[in-house]
Amino acid sequence: MPVELVSASEFKEKVLDRDIPVVVGFFADWCGPCHQVAPEVERLSREWEGEIAFAQLDIDRDAEVARSFRISSVPAVLLFEHGEVRGRSIGAKPSHLIERDLGLAERRTVSNRRRAEGDAGREMLAWGPVGMVRTWWRRQ
Repeated sequence: MPVELVSASEFKEKVLDRDIPVVVGFFADWCGPCHQVAPEVERLSREWEGEIAFAQLDIDRDAEVARSFRISSVPAVLLFEHGEVRGRSIGAKPSHLIERDLGLAERRTVSNRRRAEGDAGREMLAWGPVGMVRTWWRRQ
């Protein structure tokens, strides 16, 4: 699912009122780091397709929305659930750090386990105390 450009008039419907979580990237055309983060957010949108929606908002065109969520620097990536901000990542970062900042890393481990149920044994990537850990587990 591609990252959808939303405007102030669509923000309530496409972000705040959604049944699934929505990650919103706040950006500006003049912002160099925003152009670095865009492909990382695209990557996350492909990885989380069907589970989380992804959108972006131009802070120059829709400054009032950015102000209402206290966006003072860009790039800023926020996770919305049930109309509330549940996570925030500020600055240019790779996708795995954006995931961590938004609290999605913990969801990934749970989601991977759910997908793997029924398999006799499966290799799984999970976040551990020192980063990404490759583990084997077998359903008993």
